[in-house]
Amino acid sequence: MNVLSFDIEDWFHILDLPDDQEVRKWSEYESRVEKASHKLLDLLWEKKVKTTFFVLGWIAERHPALVREIQNQGHEIGCHGYGHQLINALTKQKFRKDLLKARDIIGNITGEQPLSHRGPGFSITPANDWALRIIAECGFKYDSTIYPGKHGHGGHRQFTSRPVTIIVSSTGRELFEFPISVSKIFGKSMCFSGGGYLGSVK
Repeated sequence: MNVLSFDIEDWFHILDLPDDQEVRKWSEYESRVEKASHKLLDLLWEKKVKTTFFVLGWIAERHPALVREIQNQGHEIGCHGYGHQLINALTKQKFRKDLLKARDIIGNITGEQPLSHRGPGFSITPANDWALRIIAECGFKYDSTIYPGKHGHGGHRQFTSRPVTIIVSSTGRELFEFPISVSKIFGKSMCFSGGGYLGSVK
């Protein structure tokens, strides 16, 4: 079985510029996300493929019609957080606040709470795997944030590359983790998919 997903964010959602001042400037930039997403939706419609769209809360807030169109075409709407900040750069309190804000914005648009989550930059590591507990506590059933190898913004090298059920011991909740697909090349785990360039389609 193949699982296809996309992160819906804009060209200026750059992980290396995560400070609050930069976030406040986002509304000044030309948005290209709708045009790029429509091209993608047309291709998926043509090929009769359904997928999961992990939508950034900031995008959903400004482009609710796009979120509804994705939903109306039968795709799953997942949550990509609100401010596109790396989880391993946030405190537990700030991560929970960001996640709940995005969840509620998306839920108010679609009429149902999103069940899937992917954090920016695959930024759950062994040092901040407390994030999995918060994701489960916020009502999510599925997560796809863990990169089972070395990664510039995260990486969890010892994590399995296969889907796995995680039991959150403090609550007894189950969270199904779908790690990013990797392949062993010269003994190293390398990602063979991805495409941040889609947000820059003109």
